[in-house]
Amino acid sequence: ALALSSELNCSDSDSDSDSDSSSSCELPVKYTGNTGGNMTVMITSTAINSLPISNPNAYLVAYTPNNLLVGSSDVYGITQGSLAIWGDDSFTTEIDGASADESISVQLVDGTSVYDLELDITFVLNSINALVSPINYSVFCEGDAIPIFGCTDELACNYDLGANTDDGSCE
Repeated sequence: ALALSSELNCSDSDSDSDSDSSSSCELPVKYTGNTGGNMTVMITSTAINSLPISNPNAYLVAYTPNNLLVGSSDVYGITQGSLAIWGDDSFTTEIDGASADESISVQLVDGTSVYDLELDITFVLNSINALVSPINYSVFCEGDAIPIFGCTDELACNYDLGANTDDGSCE
């Protein structure tokens, strides 16, 4: 099973807490694996509409308490959606997904901003959890991400997985 391990790395550019410091973000990547078993989180229009989504490439990422990336989902321009949270593949010794009863953290990546979402999600294999209420959130880090230009349309033949800023080259 393929799983990407990704850990957010945000640091203050000025350590003086009394000053107006800005943060820089290393944006999390999207999940691309499939461990064979997952939990589905349904995201209703009420939940989607409560989030500060403005970038056409906005997506959610899901992490275990050990910062293992276990799911992602695009969220721009949708009225409702779902987020697959992938469980650990029991056929290998590698921990490549969420384990039973683990608390799952979810973040919104919107352009160069990352938001922590205040959700109570406990991983249960083959279950469905519906987010039906507005979601509270806080800024995790924002700004200063280095733009990587390329085609960001996943349906285009020249889609660039590493790009975070569309350059108009999509075909």
